[in-house]
Amino acid sequence: MIVLDYIDIKKLQAHTRRPKRMRPVKPPALAERELKQRLEELWRRVLQPASQTIMQMVKDKATPQQIADYIDVVLREAEDIYGFAANDIVWRWKADVDNITRAAMQKSLTASLGVDVRAMLDTPAIADALAIGGQEMADLIKTIPGDLLGQVASAVSKNFRGEELPEGRSLLQQIQFLGGPGYSSRHARLVARDQTGKLSSLLQMTRQQSIGCDEYWWQTVQDNRVVGLPGGKYPNPTKLHGNHYKMQGLLCKWSDPLVFSSDDGRTWQKRYDGMPKTSVGIDIQCRCFPRVKLDINAIIAHARAG
Repeated sequence: MIVLDYIDIKKLQAHTRRPKRMRPVKPPALAERELKQRLEELWRRVLQPASQTIMQMVKDKATPQQIADYIDVVLREAEDIYGFAANDIVWRWKADVDNITRAAMQKSLTASLGVDVRAMLDTPAIADALAIGGQEMADLIKTIPGDLLGQVASAVSKNFRGEELPEGRSLLQQIQFLGGPGYSSRHARLVARDQTGKLSSLLQMTRQQSIGCDEYWWQTVQDNRVVGLPGGKYPNPTKLHGNHYKMQGLLCKWSDPLVFSSDDGRTWQKRYDGMPKTSVGIDIQCRCFPRVKLDINAIIAHARAG
């Protein structure tokens, strides 16, 4: 099936003299914000009451065994509730991310190329990308009760053994910290930002490759939180998050962890030592995003191949 007609292909051929850049598509803030709100609501409905009950048990001088028994019961209940809720949360979230990133990419491509390429963006591979991203998010949601209540159980155990709790807190203060709205909000924000960025990057990679383009310029948000920025908030890269400051503006491939800094596409070189061999947006809490390099000849070939 031909997805671009003869006139559209002739328009594309007029752009083959030099690489075209398109407006970058950033992770959708709306989808991130709504995911955060849904995670917070679930926390307030399930885990915050459980934390308050445990706090009351501590005040009533319940034994460690009594608290452990309660945690065991409430954990099973919470895991069931989170398991059912995860499906609905993830279904709506991934649909939001897909719709927003698709519309933004279509708008940018049409503005850059002068033709409507929406039919080329509806590839079967998108379903696979959504399944992968959705499963990762669902698995993460299902671990939340175990993470929280596991930390509470650990605090109870350490307190019983006479070990010091973080920042010198009492047992009651530690449970209040873990089960309070501040901790839950920060956790929800981190999860929402991280997973929305990863899914957005995965969808962009899939759609970009579906039109025949495998290269992109790495873009950071260029603020003082960019990892590796000298004098910034995070000047030192870690094993989980490489030096993205040095990645700014480099031309990369989705299909290969190699980069090159020139636009000619001929001088490839290995990424800097210590760089994680991943694509933009994949590292934990990465806020970077791709700026697509449009390979017009490849787009034309894909259009003709159908």
